[in-house]
Amino acid sequence: MAIIRQTHPAVILLDLRMPGMDGIAVLHALKSMASTPRALILTSFEKDEDIYRAIRAGAAGYLLKDTAEVEMVAAITVVNGGKRYMPRHIAARLADRMARSDLTGREHEILELVARGSTNK
Repeated sequence: MAIIRQTHPAVILLDLRMPGMDGIAVLHALKSMASTPRALILTSFEKDEDIYRAIRAGAAGYLLKDTAEVEMVAAITVVNGGKRYMPRHIAARLADRMARSDLTGREHEILELVARGSTNK
């Protein structure tokens, strides 16, 4: 956290499991900062609950450590541009998880379309 406060990065890559402070705790701590960097999770953990907790805590994206370099660079670029980045298979899992929540019918429909790769239009 001290390095983030000193350097003011635009984007940070976080693992969910780190010694001392885990990624979810870092995401929560970032919310109290005046200049909050965008956070992209880069982890080997792919459980539905991990994905859901990271997004709820404020992650702008979620990648697995075996992600190809080209996709990783694209994700960082997208997140740096103020948008979210979610690979389709992660978005589909998140959509399945969210389908079990208290979303409205229209919100479920939109989430399904995003999981299938539809654009904003």
